Amino acid sequence: MRVELVLPRLVEDLLEPATVCNILHGAGTPVRKGEPVIELIHRDGMFDVSAPATGLIVEVLVQPGQVVYPGMRLLVVECGPRG
Repeated sequence: MRVELVLPRLVEDLLEPATVCNILHGAGTPVRKGEPVIELIHRDGMFDVSAPATGLIVEVLVQPGQVVYPGMRLLVVECGPRG
């Protein structure tokens, strides 16, 4: 099963953008649910976005320097048995 990491709202009731600073784990990297995978900067400071599930990152959909908005897909994790 594939699980997408979607950027949450960074500030309640606002749909302000953030900028990707760093991809902490690329495609092919195993991650655990809750582990930081992407660093973002927002007007309120820097913060990490965490893996949505335990599994293998199969696709990173953003790159450093890219402006992202709440609701955008950031990466995809494959969890469960792989065949």
